[in-house]
Amino acid sequence: MIASKAAPHYSKALFNLTQDDVQLNAYAKSLWELADLMRHNPAFKSFLLQPFGTMDFKKKILKKLFQDSSEVKVLNFLFLLLEKKRMDALPEIADEYGRMVNEKLGQMIVNITTAIPIDGETIEKLRLMFEEQYRKKVFIKDEINPKILGGMIVKINSQMLDGSLKARLANLKDKLLAANL
Repeated sequence: MIASKAAPHYSKALFNLTQDDVQLNAYAKSLWELADLMRHNPAFKSFLLQPFGTMDFKKKILKKLFQDSSEVKVLNFLFLLLEKKRMDALPEIADEYGRMVNEKLGQMIVNITTAIPIDGETIEKLRLMFEEQYRKKVFIKDEINPKILGGMIVKINSQMLDGSLKARLANLKDKLLAANL
């Protein structure tokens, strides 16, 4: 709950550090990558959040992750989160910061989940279709999840369109059970 309250304040602070469009997108990308690492690597998340290990060692690891990056402001921002013990808020900060960047730049992210990888040509067709429909620059973020069996799930902002085979089968099951067959 504390992370939820802190996220908008920290994301706005970073957002206000620069209004350069290229930097805004670069910062968003850096934050999302680190947030994804925290979401998908429990050991890394635990390392950053737990009191064991020195602050200097944690900073050294973050510096190593960003060694090829010119995002000094993002690195300093991450150091601040470490020092203030707010690193747990990073995924929410990344999401909120991304939302602010997308709003300012007139762009959006469409998350597409499929059971198998989508080829580049199909992704491009989907991107163009969404750009035409929403009249915004669209970035497709694709994810593979074999548990959906087939079809796709599309998430746009707070909207979710579930065209997965798993959802269709569940819907069919509900209809059959309701029909008392």
